[in-house]
Amino acid sequence: MVDGKSVAFGLAIHSVRAVPPAWLGPIGELTRSHGIMLHAHASEQKIEVDECWEKLGVSPIGLLEREGALSDNTTIVHGTWLDDADISMLSRTSAGVCLCPTTEGDLGDGVPRTSDLNDAGVRLSIGSDSHAVIDPFMELKMAEYQARAATQQRCVLIDQAGCVAPKLLDEIGHTNGYIALGLPGDGDLVLLDADARAMTNLNGTEGATVADMAMTAGHPGLVSGVRVGGVDVVVDGVHLER
Repeated sequence: MVDGKSVAFGLAIHSVRAVPPAWLGPIGELTRSHGIMLHAHASEQKIEVDECWEKLGVSPIGLLEREGALSDNTTIVHGTWLDDADISMLSRTSAGVCLCPTTEGDLGDGVPRTSDLNDAGVRLSIGSDSHAVIDPFMELKMAEYQARAATQQRCVLIDQAGCVAPKLLDEIGHTNGYIALGLPGDGDLVLLDADARAMTNLNGTEGATVADMAMTAGHPGLVSGVRVGGVDVVVDGVHLER
């Protein structure tokens, strides 16, 4: 049931290769007029970008912007092959980018300019884009690790205090994810098993937090409970509807 609290309705432009350019603007306007989110798979593969330039004289991001489908309710899924102009357009229109690190790694599509997107203030979130791996901990870690490998430095996605875990969990994994979904997230909670072996170093590491441990050793097996809208969905690691 689409209740606007746990399930939201939105529209998706699968890709600029699958949707005629003339449709993009009306779809964008439709989502804005109804206050719903718009997702578009764009700039996932280099061949997609090259073909868009060849046939339409613009990048996929540029096409969405030109046709009026790029705004603060838009989330670009992937955004792996972006140039400086693309990043500037995303920043200027307040559009977001949903990174899909496990998919990019699985398909060998490439490594996104995560650090540049972050520096430009582009709203980043994460998704899986496939059913091969459903692991938000891995997606978040890979987003940071890809950025480290690309920039040859550590601690790239950081908050104002210079910490990685809060930036990944609180902002990219939580707040921005809810914005991309068009959901409030009120009463939602994920509970981790603090007694699990992966979390045992928490008590022996000075200054370590649950967030720190979750980002270094986190995996779905640590999830002991989930609440959606204040209602228990998973208890003691077991989904109540299974």
